[in-house]
Amino acid sequence: ALEAPDFWDPIADKSVVQKHSLDERGKEYQDIVKAFMSTLPSRQNVKVQKVERIQNLAMWQSYVVKRQTVCHRQIDPTSGGMSSADEDKALERFERRWLWHGSNIEVMDKILQQGFNRSFCGKNATMYGKGVYFARDTSYSSSKTYAVPDKKGDQYIMACRVVVGEYCRGLWDALTPDVRDSRTQTLFDSTVGLIGNDSMTDPSIFVTYHDAQAYPEYLIKFRSA
Repeated sequence: ALEAPDFWDPIADKSVVQKHSLDERGKEYQDIVKAFMSTLPSRQNVKVQKVERIQNLAMWQSYVVKRQTVCHRQIDPTSGGMSSADEDKALERFERRWLWHGSNIEVMDKILQQGFNRSFCGKNATMYGKGVYFARDTSYSSSKTYAVPDKKGDQYIMACRVVVGEYCRGLWDALTPDVRDSRTQTLFDSTVGLIGNDSMTDPSIFVTYHDAQAYPEYLIKFRSA
C-alpha cells in the first residue's frame, strides 16, 4: 500500500514534490475537470487552464498509513484481518475523493511540498473548528475569498483525497473534534459544517485536524469572470 499508485509517472526524487501536467485529451484530465465543473453555478464563467497531478511520495505514504489506521478500526479482532470487501466498505465510508481546497499560490506551493500543515492552512475560517477546511462543492472553494487570484488573475484549487473518518458537528474555534468514546477518550476524526439543506450524511464542509488526513491529488489552475 505504500508504493506509488500505478498511474503515477516514475518518481525522480522521493524527497520532493513532482507536478505532472495532464493532457487535456486524456481521461484523467477530463474526469478531474468534469468533477470540478459539476458543482459550479451554471452562471459562473470559468475557464480551466491547466491540471497537474501531484506526486509527493512521502506525503502519499503518510496519508496511506493514516487511512489504514482509520479503516482498520472496523476490523473484528476475532476475524483474523480485514478482507478486501471489508476494506472497500471502509474506504467508501471513511474516505472522500474528491474534496476541494482553494488558497493563494504561495500557500499552495507549501501544501504541495509539506502537506496540510495547520500553521499555514485554514486561516480564513474557524466557524467549524480550527483545522484545515475542505468543501464538497467547488462553488465554495473556488470563490476568490479562498482561491485568491495571483497577479495575473489566475486561481488555484486542489482536488484532494481526505480521510474524514468518524465526524461530528464543528464548533466555533474548537481546537479538536469532540470525544467519540468517553471510556478511551477517543476523539472524532474530523468535524463538519452544515449549510442550507445539508444533513450529517452529506455535509458541505469537512475540517481535519491531522496533517496526514488529506492528500492533494490534483492542482487545477483556472480563471473565473
